[in-house]
Amino acid sequence: MPFTYTDPFNTDTLDVSNNTVIPMICSYNTNGECRPICFRYTHVNGDTEKVSIDRIEYSKPNSVFGTIYCCLVTVAGAQRYVYLYYHNKTHTWSLRNS
Repeated sequence: MPFTYTDPFNTDTLDVSNNTVIPMICSYNTNGECRPICFRYTHVNGDTEKVSIDRIEYSKPNSVFGTIYCCLVTVAGAQRYVYLYYHNKTHTWSLRNS
């Protein structure tokens, strides 16, 4: 009997087409600057996955709502870029396409 492995999460499972609010763990330095560390993503079927931030490519302030972070993450063994938005007024994070 051959051994087969089916990965339950493929790289297309992060739905970034919508503004998905996500729980985020982040760190603040002594100057009050924020650095996202990881977030929990809930898939359509209800399963959750912890996604670690491998690298922050850049962050830039946005006068409308807060700060945009372009981050490199690894999901199911494949790296991809995601945009994380921090909303100053509501103190929430969201995952978006751009």
